[in-house]
Amino acid sequence: MLRLDPGDGRIATTRSFRVWEGGGEYNVARGLHRCFGQRTAVVTALADNPVGPAGPGPVYQGGVDQSHVTWVPYDGVGRAVRNGLNFTERGFGFVPRSAVRIASYRSIAASTWHESTGS
Repeated sequence: MLRLDPGDGRIATTRSFRVWEGGGEYNVARGLHRCFGQRTAVVTALADNPVGPAGPGPVYQGGVDQSHVTWVPYDGVGRAVRNGLNFTERGFGFVPRSAVRIASYRSIAASTWHESTGS
C-alpha cells in the first residue's frame, strides 16, 4: 500500500503529496528486518500500471525481500487487482487526523507464490 501525505495541507486542497510505503503486513516485515535483522519478505500482487512500480523501490530500501511480488496485467479498471492507496492527513488543533483508504483488491489471491511449494 502507498501512503500519500499532503504534509501540512488538506487532502481536498493540496497540490502535491509525499509518497511512503506502508500497510500493516509490510510494516511488521520492515520492523523485524530493521530492529532484529530478520530476513523478511512480502507476498502479494501488484497491478502492472504506472502506480505499481512506486511501491517496490521503498520496500527494497526498507530491506524487505520482494521476490514474491507477482505483477498482474492491469485491465484498465482494477477488476483483477488494484494497488492500495492511503491518503492520510495530519490533525490540526481541534481538527482530527483523517484518512481515506482505497484498498487493494484480491492482491494476495492474484499472487502466484504458494506456501506448499515455496515458489
